[in-house]
Amino acid sequence: MSLCNVGETEEKLDEIMRAVKNWMDAKQLKLNEDKSECLLVGKKNDLRRLATATLRMHGTTMEVKHVVRDLGVLVDRHLSFHDQINNVVKATGYHLKNIAFIKKYLDEKTIKMLVHNYVMSKLDYCNSLYYRLPNYLLKRLQNVMNRAARLIKGLPRRERITPPLIDLHWLPIKARIIYKICLMTYQALHFERPKYMNNLLSAFHLDTSMILRHSVDRHRLIEPRCNSDIGFRAFATCAPRLYNMMPENIKNSENLQIFKKKLKTHLFTECYDLNEKCIKQDYRC
Repeated sequence: MSLCNVGETEEKLDEIMRAVKNWMDAKQLKLNEDKSECLLVGKKNDLRRLATATLRMHGTTMEVKHVVRDLGVLVDRHLSFHDQINNVVKATGYHLKNIAFIKKYLDEKTIKMLVHNYVMSKLDYCNSLYYRLPNYLLKRLQNVMNRAARLIKGLPRRERITPPLIDLHWLPIKARIIYKICLMTYQALHFERPKYMNNLLSAFHLDTSMILRHSVDRHRLIEPRCNSDIGFRAFATCAPRLYNMMPENIKNSENLQIFKKKLKTHLFTECYDLNEKCIKQDYRC
């Protein structure tokens, strides 16, 4: 919800929550207004101006938080995701420490399974939110992945990490983020799910009979204009751009499994220099 006027927003919010409460009452569920929280998201100057804003719902004042948890993701009011990445690094570090403690009793296949279930799954969860975050934040996630690779391969701390990553066929963090966004875009276009994502994507159509370079790509999407860095991180803005950059043979994939395989192979060759055994500059954190 976009907030321009606190009073109007409070009325709109109360109307929405009244509809939610009526739906929950019909399903014999209870909405606890005392535990409801709200988050004001915006630029620093706007948040400073609205520092004293309060929102009420059914006569109950809602607590304005700086950080809220939504589906396990910590969302802060600046959308910086500092708290979320701190939480991921802390949780994965705990699991890596425990796996290292029992490593001598396990074979490499079992260690890979544990790392995938307890570490990589946390790095990949909702990672599309990390698109275009500063390198110093993404580097913390990349360091976790590097620790996991060293644990599996039994490498010392100062050993080069890129060859083990290539051997494990792991994409670096930046490539994993692009992979997730392109995958969600393909699913939204071909399966129309989720519907709200499908509604954010529009096919590119030419208003001329002339044959241009863009007309060759049948799967091209309209790329919305954007003037702010945070706007480029929105799915409606970044998804069409990343999807249009993919080769045509990937977008022509017959099914989801073939698309995933081709996309990973493409990103793997894009982010790694297989001759020098190093990560290319664009994918370094």
